[in-house]
Amino acid sequence: MDPVSQECVELTDPFWAPRRRALVESTIPHLFEQLEQAGNVENFRLAAQGKREGFEGPVYMDSDLYKALEAAALALRLEDSPAWKPQLDALIELVASAQAEDGYINTWFAVNAPDKRYTSLRDAHELYCMGHLIEAALAHRDVAGDDSTLMNVARRVVAHLVEEFLARGRQGYPGHPEVELALVRYYEATSEEPALELARAFLNRRGSHFFAKEHGTPEEEYDGTYWLDRVPIRDLDALEGHAVRALYLMCAATDLARIENDRSMREVLEGIWEHTTERRMYVTGGFGSSERNEGFTRDYDLPNRSAYQETCASIAFVFWCERMARLTGEAKYVDALERTLYNAVAAGASLDGTRFFYDNPLEDDGSRRRQPWFRCACCPPNYARLVAQVQRYVWARGEAGFALRIPMASRARFPVEGGELHANIESQYPWSGTVRIEFGGETSSEMDLSIRMPHWADAMSVFVNDEAVLGDGDRTLRRRWRPGDEVRIEIPMAPKAVVAHPEVEACRGRFCVRRGPVVYCLERNGEVDEFASLFASPDAAAADGPPEPTLDDTAPTVLLEGRASRGRGLYSPLDKAEASRLRLIPYAFWGHGPASPMRVWIPATPNPLEGGEK
Repeated sequence: MDPVSQECVELTDPFWAPRRRALVESTIPHLFEQLEQAGNVENFRLAAQGKREGFEGPVYMDSDLYKALEAAALALRLEDSPAWKPQLDALIELVASAQAEDGYINTWFAVNAPDKRYTSLRDAHELYCMGHLIEAALAHRDVAGDDSTLMNVARRVVAHLVEEFLARGRQGYPGHPEVELALVRYYEATSEEPALELARAFLNRRGSHFFAKEHGTPEEEYDGTYWLDRVPIRDLDALEGHAVRALYLMCAATDLARIENDRSMREVLEGIWEHTTERRMYVTGGFGSSERNEGFTRDYDLPNRSAYQETCASIAFVFWCERMARLTGEAKYVDALERTLYNAVAAGASLDGTRFFYDNPLEDDGSRRRQPWFRCACCPPNYARLVAQVQRYVWARGEAGFALRIPMASRARFPVEGGELHANIESQYPWSGTVRIEFGGETSSEMDLSIRMPHWADAMSVFVNDEAVLGDGDRTLRRRWRPGDEVRIEIPMAPKAVVAHPEVEACRGRFCVRRGPVVYCLERNGEVDEFASLFASPDAAAADGPPEPTLDDTAPTVLLEGRASRGRGLYSPLDKAEASRLRLIPYAFWGHGPASPMRVWIPATPNPLEGGEK
C-alpha cells in the first residue's frame, strides 16, 4: 500500500500538531539563522562568486542546507506564506548560482579543490550532498511546480551524475549512502530511467571494495564494514557499520526491490530487518551502540549510559519502516515505525523545536542538555523534514481501500469515484486508545478499511455505528462507507513493565515501563535526593498520574511504587529501604526541566549489575 498524498491529511492531534506549529513558527527560522552563522550559506556565496578561500566547516556542510530547504518546502503545505518564505526563495536562487555549468555542485570542492572532484568518494560526501539536494528539489516541486528553480538544479545534477557514472564509466559509489534513495525517488517523480539505472548501479557495486583501491589499502588489510562495503548487500544478514549510512542504504534497496518486484532482494531485506530489530535495536526504537563508529557493534550490545542512538539514525529507520510496509503490506513495520517515532525521534528535539540532541542515551547523570546547533549539524534539519511530513504515517491506500496506520487526530480527504470521501479522526493518541473515525464528504464508496492492532496491545475492540465487529488482531472491514458512518476503536492502555533479552548485559536486573507505544523514563524525583538509590519491582503497582503541564498537559505521567535505600553506611539492611513513589515521564520529554539525572531502565534491586556499561 502507498502513503496517502500528504496534502490530503491535516493533523490536529495533541502530540504532533504542536510540533508542526513550532516547525513553522520557530524551527525553520532557527535553522536558517544557524546555517547563516555556521557558514553554510556563506559557502554558497563563495562558490557562486568563484572564490578560492574562506570555506567554513566540514566537507558535508551543503547537506544541512539542503535538508533545511526540504523541510521548508514541505512546511509550505502547512502555511502558504510564512514570514520566512522570501528567505527560502533567496536561498534557492543562491544554490542555483553555485552550480557549475556541467551540473556539478559542491561548495567545498568549488572553493577548496575544484580539480579534485570525485577523488575521495569514500570520505568527501559529494554524492551524499547531491542526494539531499535532489530530495529538497522534489519537495519544492510539489509546491512550486515542475519548472521550479530548485527542480531544474536537480535535473542538471542527475544528468551530470548519469553522464559521469554511467556514460563515462566512472567507477565507485558513495561512501555515505543517500543519493541512491534520492535517485529512486527522482525516477518515481519523473519516470527518467537513467536515474533508476544509476541507483541500481550504485547499489550493485557496493561491496566490491572500491574504497580499498581508491585509498591504496591492500586487500588483505581492508575492512569496509563502516562504509557498508564489506560484502555486497545481498550477502548481509544484519545491519553493520555506521547506522545512518546503513539505514539510508536499506531505504534505497527496499524501493528498488518494490519497483523491480525483486523477490530475492525482498527476502534479504526481511532477514536483515528481523536480525537487526531483534538483536540491535533499543527499546526506544533507536540504533547505534557506539560513539566510535556512530553505529552497530555486535548482537545484544545495547549499553544505556553510552548509547549513541543518533537522532538521524532513528529518522532513517522510520523512513525504512515505511518502505518495508509499502513493499510487504505487513503491519509489523508500522509497529516498529510507531515505536521509533514516539520515542527515539521525538526525544531528539525540544518541544519548541529549537534545541536538539545529536545522540540519545537511555541513562544520563544530568550533564547532557539539548543544543541549538552542532558542528556536524545533520540532526536538526533532518528532524525538521520528518516533522513536516509526519502526516504521511496516518493512512495508506491500496487497490482495495485504505489502511489506518497510526491513528493521529486528523482530517483526511480521499479522492474516490464520484467525488471525495472524508475521514475525520478524533483521538488523544498516543495517550488514549479510544479512536473515532467519522466519514463525511460528497459520496459513498465501497472499499476496505484495514485497522492495525498495535504490537503493544493485548486486545482491540472495533465498532461500526455502535455495532461490534468480531475478530482478533488486525481487522479489515469491507462495506460501502457513507457520510455519517462512524468507526470506534478501543485499545486498552495501561503502564506495563518490560524486560530485555537476558543477553543484553546492561539491562540485567532492570525493567522499563511502556504505556501504549510510549516508553517512560525516570528523572530525579522531587521527594528523593538519592537518585541512584531508587529501585522498584517489575510487579510493583503502576498507575497513570497527572500530566506535567510544563511538558504536555495531555500526556499522563506514570506513578510507580518503589523504594529508596537511604543508608549512609557502606552496607545497609534491605528491610530499611523506604517506600518511595517514582514518577515517570515519557522519554520523549526528558531534559526539558532543570538539569537532572535520567534513566529508562529502572533497577529491580538496590545495586543491579552494571554489565556492559562504561
